[in-house]
Amino acid sequence: MIFLKIFAGIVFFFLGLIYLYKSDLVLSLNRIAREIIFNDRIILLKRKKLAILFFCLSFIALYMGFTSLANMLEDENEKRLTSMSVDHLMYTAMQDYCTGKFDKALEKYKTVLKSYPGNTEALKRIAYTYLAAGDKNKANQTWQRLSRIVPNDKEIKGNLKEFSK
Repeated sequence: MIFLKIFAGIVFFFLGLIYLYKSDLVLSLNRIAREIIFNDRIILLKRKKLAILFFCLSFIALYMGFTSLANMLEDENEKRLTSMSVDHLMYTAMQDYCTGKFDKALEKYKTVLKSYPGNTEALKRIAYTYLAAGDKNKANQTWQRLSRIVPNDKEIKGNLKEFSK
């Protein structure tokens, strides 16, 4: 069905070009369809309007076809697209962190954790954000959670020692 939409869009596009630039070809097409629907005088008088109509129909059909194709590809590559959106969320959360919007940064990091509960990078950034916001207790809890997930990480061990003092 997707390729039928794309094919219809291409056909209408070329019909629009034909009606706009090739009046002799329009006459040939009209001779074929004369007895069925069209009348030569009406077609030649309104060929520019028909060209616009064919262009519009082609763009609609092409849009429908390509959006259907994009949806199909999105379903196949959902994990890749999700990871791209996770990277974007992590990036915007870091921007919020750097501008001092710690609450917004925490919300975005927690959204990442909803998609990927074991994302250690998001957990590390949450701990640093809590620390920057002045909540050492929650930062310590986050570091302890990280130490259970990744017990041999030097960064986590160092931060746990610092908070246990």
